[in-house]
Amino acid sequence: MKATRRDAGRQVETDLFSRTGAVDDALLERTVQLVEARTGRSLSKEDARQIVENVSGFFRILAEWQRID
Repeated sequence: MKATRRDAGRQVETDLFSRTGAVDDALLERTVQLVEARTGRSLSKEDARQIVENVSGFFRILAEWQRID
């Protein structure tokens, strides 16, 4: 269940990180390659999934703030 609150007459999702969208294997593999190349440490697919979700959540928050402003 998503928790929402009213903000300036609009529904705003309060838990933006709870969205679990389908992330395909190609994106996860590319994320692993990119992060491993930049950091020099190995990553699991779970690490890559968390990175993708965190970055996606960050940009969702920025988009929501822009809509509110």
